[in-house]
Amino acid sequence: MYWECAQSFEHEQGDVDSSDDKFFYYKEYSLRTIAHDLINRTQRGDAWYRMVQEYTSRTMTYQTDKLPAFSGIASALQELTNDTCYAGIWKSWFLIGLLWRLQKPSLDNYVFVPKEPEQLDFWRAPSWSFAALEGVVLYDILERLDSTSEELAQLEDCEIIPSGRNALGELKSGYARVTGPITTLTSTDQGHIGNVSNGKAYTVKVSEHRHVLAGVYFDLEECDNCDALMITPYAGLAIRPVSATKDTYVRVGAVATYQRMGLLDDSGHFLTVPDPLNLVLSASDYPPPTTVTLL
Repeated sequence: MYWECAQSFEHEQGDVDSSDDKFFYYKEYSLRTIAHDLINRTQRGDAWYRMVQEYTSRTMTYQTDKLPAFSGIASALQELTNDTCYAGIWKSWFLIGLLWRLQKPSLDNYVFVPKEPEQLDFWRAPSWSFAALEGVVLYDILERLDSTSEELAQLEDCEIIPSGRNALGELKSGYARVTGPITTLTSTDQGHIGNVSNGKAYTVKVSEHRHVLAGVYFDLEECDNCDALMITPYAGLAIRPVSATKDTYVRVGAVATYQRMGLLDDSGHFLTVPDPLNLVLSASDYPPPTTVTLL
């Protein structure tokens, strides 16, 4: 058994030897390690994301406890980082934090825990929060992003309404208002990007009648009528409009482009690219930003 407080990290038999491999395993998930990563953007908050993966792989007796059980560590990290946690997504990292996906045991090559994603029979969190659904949360899309990749979107406003006194516990409602480019997703031949462990094969429309290949990781079922809200030139959210409500969407998945595979034309045929390994996308390749509300 291990004990951690603000001043110490110890084994039940005494101080932990820093040369002990077990020390590093447990230290990786210490509050100080996670807070340090969040503040300094070390590997894009890797310790936090690994902890989320571990946490979401567990099964709770009462599914309503997802956020209340998480609220203790979220509250402690808020104090250590002076940041704000919105339903599991940190304000200072909000846009990048949206790029989670759910593990699919039947599709993924590496399965952390064989836990099938599932829709809840009640509303637990906004669609952009990983707490909205049940399943193992992965942030492997971030591994494909250059740490210097520009963010194309901007968080304008976010509001979370708790259902009780615990501001980080059960929720009554919530939304996020985001400004960013919205573009078209089109289904294409799966052979372009390989097997479905790379996501469902789609193209993302960019400028001048060009398209870039992408894998779309749908949260649950594949959605035919959806667009992409691009967070960076190489990653974004698959979103579906809420009927009869202007500029209001729900998240249905995550999008990761395969820009090194070259560009396609409107007919789905590959264009001649001099050196696809040096293909660079930027804000100018996408439509002008639009402000939308994500529920």
